[in-house]
Amino acid sequence: MRGTLTTIRLLVLAVVAVSHAAGAPAFAASFTWNGPKIATSSTFAGGQQTWNNSANWTGDASGTFPNGAEDVAQIRVNWGASPTLNLNQQITLKTLSIGDSATLYYPVTVAAGSGGSLVFSSTTGTTTITKNNSINGTASTELRSDIVSAGMSLLSEVFENRIQNTTGIGRLTFSGNVSAGSAGLKTIVHASSATGSGLSYINYAGVISDGSGQIGITVSPASAGAIPFRLTGTANSFSGPVTILTQSVQAFPLTGTTGALGSGTLQLGNTVATGSSATLSLGGSLETVTERNPIVVPDGSSGTRRIEVINVYGADNTWGGIYTSGNRILSGVMDVQNSGGVTLACSGTSSLTFSNAIRGTGPITISSTGSGKVIFSGAGSTHSGTVTIRSRELQLAGGSALAASAIVPLAGGTMTLTPALQATVGGLAPNAGGLVDVGSGYVTVSAGLPVADMLTALLAGRGDGTWTGTSGITSTVAAANLTASIPRTVGWLDNGGGSVTFAYAAPGDTNLDWTVDILDAANFLAGGKFDSGTPATWNEGDFGYDGVVDILDAADFLSTGLFDNGAYNGASGAAPLTAVPEPSATSAVAAMAAAVAWQSLIRRRKRHA
Repeated sequence: MRGTLTTIRLLVLAVVAVSHAAGAPAFAASFTWNGPKIATSSTFAGGQQTWNNSANWTGDASGTFPNGAEDVAQIRVNWGASPTLNLNQQITLKTLSIGDSATLYYPVTVAAGSGGSLVFSSTTGTTTITKNNSINGTASTELRSDIVSAGMSLLSEVFENRIQNTTGIGRLTFSGNVSAGSAGLKTIVHASSATGSGLSYINYAGVISDGSGQIGITVSPASAGAIPFRLTGTANSFSGPVTILTQSVQAFPLTGTTGALGSGTLQLGNTVATGSSATLSLGGSLETVTERNPIVVPDGSSGTRRIEVINVYGADNTWGGIYTSGNRILSGVMDVQNSGGVTLACSGTSSLTFSNAIRGTGPITISSTGSGKVIFSGAGSTHSGTVTIRSRELQLAGGSALAASAIVPLAGGTMTLTPALQATVGGLAPNAGGLVDVGSGYVTVSAGLPVADMLTALLAGRGDGTWTGTSGITSTVAAANLTASIPRTVGWLDNGGGSVTFAYAAPGDTNLDWTVDILDAANFLAGGKFDSGTPATWNEGDFGYDGVVDILDAADFLSTGLFDNGAYNGASGAAPLTAVPEPSATSAVAAMAAAVAWQSLIRRRKRHA
């Protein structure tokens, strides 16, 4: 029996020895960098260094180096110059602590070397990369930027990265590609607990793909500080969820038109009762970039939720070194579920377009500081909340983009339409202080806008007759036409049932179909309002907004040269050249003129009888 036990012990020792010789310890161990030092100094030498050399490490397992599923590698030591640690083989870890522990900070790089890569794996908990910048007495503007350029494969369900206790500009960049190394969802959790400079960030600059499983991203409530999570990869294809529970995610692909956020559902904000603000910032490439994610703004936290296009940041016109000016398109459905709603903003000239349906009941606020537009171009929207324009411009580029929403333009806010668009909105408050510029388009308000309120807004926008008012309902296209001596205006209809319509129009287009024809002449005559002095509508011939139909309205009708001449509102919004009427049209105009004269004569005779 004693001989048998001795044999078993020898076999175990042999297995351990072979494992150590291969560089893969059979048990969890902690290692600290102990490589070459600068002569006559206690600081470690920088330059090219070798990871897979046991002589460069001290720790729980002597004679080897960190390369095990539960291993911890500490390379946050006192560096005397910037090092590059070359892996040279596949290295498996649970935890990596990176940085410089001294007052004078030297950036650290973990590189692939010759065929190397990182695998993060643990059966006992979360895998982690931690960067700590906590050094007293250094300038708050000091740049402390570390890089992991080796590719990474994630085997554990949670991979957490964090920056802690930043006193300078703390940056941690993953420039290698990242993917799941096994089946199932692997979540990259951003959980920094630092504030630091506004130029601090964690950045994934390589390609993030699903690999053998699925990759998702979560910005955790544990992020007590303000270190943003940045994505600058130009070909990210991961399909897992992007969950912004708090703080900021910056989608900044450096080039091209492919978005950085993958294709999974993006959740903006926390679902619990408490929680801080959540922001999605878009920027980077100078081209127009499309992000594909469905967006959910869930009910729960009272914190603000914000989606913004960033153009510039800081006095040097950069966002942490990235110039940003391309337009951004969000092509997924957005569902605004929470009572606090979501704020949409453009800080410069770039636009923010929602090209799919908008749903939910939560409020939407437009609060831009730049000239860029927030554009809604999707179809089939069912969003029934309010859309408040606090500043700058909201543009409708789809007829049903906000078909059930109530739009409220406040002072400083403007609603516009793309050329010749025929749009429907659920409600409209045109007298709230802002401006509704119908351009060359057509707007139907389903409910909530009384005719009297619409007329108040139209008169405010009409101003002195030039349609250059600064509030209410106006048309910059009509104003430009009038400047060119082309008679154009804004017409209106009471559709009944609480619905009203207003549109760019020519005088005489009584039914707002963008043609002037025999139907319009019939409406003008059938109303019987000419020279009667009784209140009249646009459909009955009041084209001058004085409340009655008189010789001035008849003159407006007859002077446009559009009768029976086809459509006058091209897709560009420009007025067509007026052709000479054909004989049939001339006859019709003459007949109408005669009818007007006859009605006038009859009314005068009645008054003198």
